[in-house]
Amino acid sequence: MPCYLRAANLHWQKPEGASLLRGIDLTLANEKLALVGVNGSGKTTLLRLLAGELPPSLGRVEHTGRCLLYSQALAPAPQETVATLFGVEDALALLARAENGCATIEELGEADWLLRQRMDEALAALRLSLKPETELSHLSGGQLARVRLAALLFQSPDVLLLDEPSNNLDMQGREALADFVTAWPKAALIATHDRLLLDTLDQVVELEQGRVRRYGGNGSFYLAQKQKEEEAAAAALHAAEHQHKQERKAAQAQIERSQRNASTGAAKAKRGDMPKVMLGKRRETSETTAASLRKKTQEQLDNSADRLVQSRSRVLPKLAVRMQVPPTGLAPQQVVLKASNITGGYLPDQTVVKGQNLHIVGPERVHITGANGSGKSTFLKLIVGELPLQSGKCHLPHGAALIDQQASLLLPELSPLENYRRLHPQSGQHQAHEALARFGFRAQRAQQQCRTLSGGETMRAALACTMAGPQPAKLLILDEPTNHLDLAAIAALESALAAYDGALLVVSHDQAFIDAVSPSRCWSVTGGLPVKSDRG
Repeated sequence: MPCYLRAANLHWQKPEGASLLRGIDLTLANEKLALVGVNGSGKTTLLRLLAGELPPSLGRVEHTGRCLLYSQALAPAPQETVATLFGVEDALALLARAENGCATIEELGEADWLLRQRMDEALAALRLSLKPETELSHLSGGQLARVRLAALLFQSPDVLLLDEPSNNLDMQGREALADFVTAWPKAALIATHDRLLLDTLDQVVELEQGRVRRYGGNGSFYLAQKQKEEEAAAAALHAAEHQHKQERKAAQAQIERSQRNASTGAAKAKRGDMPKVMLGKRRETSETTAASLRKKTQEQLDNSADRLVQSRSRVLPKLAVRMQVPPTGLAPQQVVLKASNITGGYLPDQTVVKGQNLHIVGPERVHITGANGSGKSTFLKLIVGELPLQSGKCHLPHGAALIDQQASLLLPELSPLENYRRLHPQSGQHQAHEALARFGFRAQRAQQQCRTLSGGETMRAALACTMAGPQPAKLLILDEPTNHLDLAAIAALESALAAYDGALLVVSHDQAFIDAVSPSRCWSVTGGLPVKSDRG
């Protein structure tokens, strides 16, 4: 099996000096690997190092083929087209001159007569059919993501490095991506927490505490193995806690016996039952024995405490995110949303959503469906007033909290703690720290500027600032909340929403997440038609 990429003793430090990656050794042959890890563990940094976009602090990266990186989506430049993204504007212009009989003999020899066919094939691999002159700004986020993947495929790389390629993709797009990855005949390393995509890959590489570890199976195998490891770690922690408690009791009993013996000797000395020479010798022996006992006991307790700390270190990272939402007190018959004839868009002359009606009563859970570009996110912003209505009415009698894909409720120059206090000014410092800690932001992490957080950490901070407030919204609106979140955070969010007693309006193309949320009904933003689900 030919080796396409190798990283040896790879280290990387953050600009302020903190170590993020520590001695990574990784070989990527003709195989497709998943890269997983908690938010902020350094997955994007590792991919950029492997692609040569970042120099390592120590170690080296070797390629034996062409290695290309798909990074998380950037906004397209004005008037940028599909041809611009593929890098073929000049080649297409040459073909146009040749077809119009305006090309020189030299140019005819340079013309790539199969160029359009190769572009079409690359786009078709991602289930797209677009003209080269199509402006990227006219595409939805999911369409843009697939075009960018097709542009990489067009360049015939030997190694694909993909950073969260499922983000922004609708269900059709996720299926297209899974089919594309399954058919990919060369090497690929894909940072993803998309459970559909994980199961198409050969093995999983986990990045944890700056080091990598391989699991010899797909996503389902990895999750099963992690479950076993976490259960074993929890059992070891329970045993270590019990042992430490017993050893502390034994040590205390031993010290108390030594103190009683010393008291007995002192009483004898007071009565004068023993010669002074013998008394002094006994006192010296007693003191030496007591000191030795204290030292030995302290060593035993230190060793026991070390074992306890080690056991906790294997478990606590898994428990770092425990999203909890206070009760909202929403009554079954309370109306939380009444949207009638909603029409609007981002610009006055561009209508995206037309004549939509949606009413939500009590703790209903509504899943909004629709393909990329159908207007789901636009509809959410219209009903909460972030975009002006062109026509129609919207009534939110108890208010609502919207967490969009950009987590725009956060001010990037502020920390999670400062954002929380800004959004919940009635909360004290201690209460804010406590709420953020449940979402994985402890100590200094709660005081780091949001602009420096990873995508998953930013989404977690937005969830904390919304869901962990002293009085959570009776209507929670989530737009693709699992984008960027790691597997542990997704599981924690699913658990929190299972216990949430308010109404839920959610846009998501993560089928496993939707299954866990268990919507009472689905609603199509394009047709405005209710689709019954199995729940309720």
